[in-house]
Amino acid sequence: MQSKTVQDPLQQITQQVQAFAAKQQFKQASQLIRSATEGADVPVLHRAHQLAMYVQDAESALEYLNKALEEIPDHAVLIADKLRVLVQLRRRSEALKLAKSAVKSVQAGPQFLHHIARIYQQLEQPKLALKILDGLAKEHPENVEVRYEQASQQFFLNKMAQAEKNFDWIIKATEGKLPNAYHLRSQLRKQTPDNNHVAELETRLEKSESADAPIWFALAKELEDLGFYDKSFEALQKANELKRATVQYNEETELAAIDSLINVAKDFDYSAKPSKSKVTPIFIVGMPRTGTTLVERMLAAHSDVVSAGEFQDFPWLIASAINEIELASGGKLSRDEALKQVDFEALGQRYLSQLKDVTGNAQYVVDKLPFNYLYIGFIKKALPQAKFINLQRDPLDACYAIFKTMFYQVYSFSYDQRELGHYYAKYQEVMALWHKLFKKDILTVNYEDLVTETQKQAKALIKYCGLDWQDSVLEFHTQDTASTTASSAQVRQPVYQSSVGKVQHVEQHLNTLREALSGK
Repeated sequence: MQSKTVQDPLQQITQQVQAFAAKQQFKQASQLIRSATEGADVPVLHRAHQLAMYVQDAESALEYLNKALEEIPDHAVLIADKLRVLVQLRRRSEALKLAKSAVKSVQAGPQFLHHIARIYQQLEQPKLALKILDGLAKEHPENVEVRYEQASQQFFLNKMAQAEKNFDWIIKATEGKLPNAYHLRSQLRKQTPDNNHVAELETRLEKSESADAPIWFALAKELEDLGFYDKSFEALQKANELKRATVQYNEETELAAIDSLINVAKDFDYSAKPSKSKVTPIFIVGMPRTGTTLVERMLAAHSDVVSAGEFQDFPWLIASAINEIELASGGKLSRDEALKQVDFEALGQRYLSQLKDVTGNAQYVVDKLPFNYLYIGFIKKALPQAKFINLQRDPLDACYAIFKTMFYQVYSFSYDQRELGHYYAKYQEVMALWHKLFKKDILTVNYEDLVTETQKQAKALIKYCGLDWQDSVLEFHTQDTASTTASSAQVRQPVYQSSVGKVQHVEQHLNTLREALSGK
C-alpha cells in the first residue's frame, strides 16, 4: 500500500525512529511516529502501523489501523493486519469476532481466507480453521500448504483417517520434500506389522539430508510401535543429532537464568491480599510428557471446568512487566530487581481478564502450560486463589519420553541426553524450592499412580480443586474437544499403562542421560 501524497511524512522520520529503536528508546520513537500521522491518509496510517510494530507499540499500531478502517471498512489487507495485531495483543475474543465477520463481509480471494484460517489456528479454533481449509482444499486440491494445514487440523480434531490420507497425498505430491508430513503421519496411530511405513521411510532416508530430522523421528516411532527397540533408538539418536543442530540453545545461559530465578524466589515477599475474584485458576505444571495433558482432559471432562489449554499469558505478562520497569529505570535496574517491583495484584487481574477472553464466565479454569512450574510462587502472589497440580514421573522414563518427541519451537533442551538430564535436574531443584515454600498449596500427582489407580487419583484431583465428583471425569477420552499438544493421539484413548517403564527397553543406550540426571 503506497501513499499517493507528494511527500510521505513517515519517510522523513524513519531513520530517526530506527535510531531510537536501536537505543531501545521506544517511547520517543512512538511519539515521533504519532506526530507525523496527524490528519494522515490511509496509506500513511498503514505505514504508521508498520513502524509502530517495529518499535514494539502494538497498541498504537492498532489505533492507526482502526483509523484507516474507518475510511475503508472492508479492506482485506487492513483487516488482515489488524487481526495479526489483535493476536499479538492477546485480544482473542476481539480477533475471533473480527475474523468471523470478515469471512462474511470481505470480498477477497483464497489468500485472504487462508490468512483467516491461520488466525483461527493461532486462536486455537481448529473447527473454524478446518471449515475454511476444507473449502480451500476443495477449490484448490493441488495446494500443498492448504492440504498440510488441513491435515494438521484433522489431527487435532481426531479425524485421523482423513489426516493420514492427506499426509499420504502430500508426501507423494512433494516427492518426500516435506519432512514434517512424515512425522505427523507417524503420530496418527500405532503402527502394526501389516500397516506401517517403515520400508517407505527407510527408502526415503537412503538419501537423507540435514533437514530430515522429522523423518528420522517418524522412523523411530514406527519401529518402536513394532517392538524393534534397538533399531528405533538408533534412528532416534540420528533424529536428535540432526534436530539439535538446528536449534539455538545455550545450556549455560538457560540454567544460569533458572539459578537466578531460584535465588530471587528464596527470599521473595509472597504476601498478597485475598482475591475478590470468583474464578479459580488451576495450573497444571511439570515437565512435558509426564501426564499433564491427561490430567487436563480429566478435569475438563467435569461440567464446572473449562480448559484454556497451554495458555502462555502468565509468562508473557510477567516478562512484559519486568521489561517495562527495566526500561523506565533507564537500565539502572537488573531483571531481578525489576521483578521485585512488579505490581502482582494488577498482573493477576490482567491475567484473569485475558483468561476470560478464552474461557468466558467459567469459575474453574485449567491453565496447562507445563513451564509455569518456574513461576509458582509469583503466580500465587498474583492469584492467591490459584491451585497447582504438579505431575511427576520416573525421571528416566520421563526423559526418554521427551527425547523421543519432536517438539515444535519449544523445549530446545530436549535433543541432547546430557542437556536434557541437566535441565530435568534443574526442574527438580525448582520444584523442591516451591514445595518447601508452599507444600500445602501444591498437589503432586505421580504419573505411574495416575495410570494404575486412575479412579483414586482422579477423585483426589477433584477434591483438591474443590469440586464435586462426576463420573464423566473418567470418560475424558470421549470428549470431542480439540487437543493440540504432543499427546493429541493418546488422550483419545482410555487410560493405558504401556508407557510405564518403557525405558527398560533402551536403558543401555541412556548412560549419558543417567549421568546427567545424577549431576555429572
